[in-house]
Amino acid sequence: MSGVSNGRHVGLSSRVQPTITELTKQREVIKVSSHGENSFTVVSYNILADCHMEPEWYQYTPDDSRTAQQRHSKLMGELDVLNGDIVCLQEVGEGYQPFLTTEMASRGYRGEYCRKTMGTQEGSATFFKKDEFEIVDVQKLSFNEMLEEAVEAANLDTSIAASCARDHIFISVKLKHLKTGKVLTVGNIHTIWDNFSQLDVTTLQVALALAKLSRFAEKNRYILAGDFNSRQNMAPYYLLLNGTLSESHRKELAAVATVKHEDKSLFELLEKCYQHKSGDLASSYLSLKGTEPDLTNYDDYDGQHPADWCLDYIWYTSNTLEANCVLDTIGTPSSRIPNDVFPSDHLSLKTTFSFNN
Repeated sequence: MSGVSNGRHVGLSSRVQPTITELTKQREVIKVSSHGENSFTVVSYNILADCHMEPEWYQYTPDDSRTAQQRHSKLMGELDVLNGDIVCLQEVGEGYQPFLTTEMASRGYRGEYCRKTMGTQEGSATFFKKDEFEIVDVQKLSFNEMLEEAVEAANLDTSIAASCARDHIFISVKLKHLKTGKVLTVGNIHTIWDNFSQLDVTTLQVALALAKLSRFAEKNRYILAGDFNSRQNMAPYYLLLNGTLSESHRKELAAVATVKHEDKSLFELLEKCYQHKSGDLASSYLSLKGTEPDLTNYDDYDGQHPADWCLDYIWYTSNTLEANCVLDTIGTPSSRIPNDVFPSDHLSLKTTFSFNN
């Protein structure tokens, strides 16, 4: 049956294929507190770039849903229902980005785009409604330059950074909320996956990005949203939640040793980077639901890596922002995605926030 399975049926006839617009409208709003004039919404969504749609991959995806242009109407239908004031997108293809930006502009959004490095033809885009926010500043960084800076600060051999070069980027947008005059900084992140085989790199990407975000926000309120490529039991998530790593995670990252220099692992070389001091950092879904979404990624791109896990999150500084409600995910799609209903291999997230006085 089309729609979702996990006991939460969509309430539509099995003969009628529900659209992503209909499914999005049926998603449950989990509300903890009311919101008013000083509230705003944040959407995060990995939309699957064409450069990752290899001919032999995603064999279950219909022929008319394999490119971003083919999936565009479904994506925009979903984004229209989500109606985020701020929209953080990952895997925005370089060729698709101008068209998407024009479409978002027609809906009242302005956007900032940062392409990945090392020739990768996709990146991240952060859009915001021009009648809700105005831009104050933007920061676009590559993981490689953040890594080089960390290696230099630790007085280490520069070859370490070269041997750990990756194409990932991090974009932060500082915005002024027009109704309240308050400033908010939003970071949009997408870390390395590689079947969780480089968790020392993934965790370092999270830690370096968070440090840059906190500094760019001038220790003011901020949000960090995106595809973290970490499950809740893994080191990157644990670091975000706790500010430090457990002893078991420390041992695990030291053993992974994606990069080694003079018998020291990447984690051991840059151990001081694997922490953060944002004591009020919280996950919006965990705060309001008590758990993270069941899953935000449901693909099997090569037929050998079935994914049914949560990798996407929206984090925020809870002393300066209040999470009022989250839009629950749809559950488990009835078949692997993207398909003729879902426009990506990830599911979208949405949180409503208010400024704390």
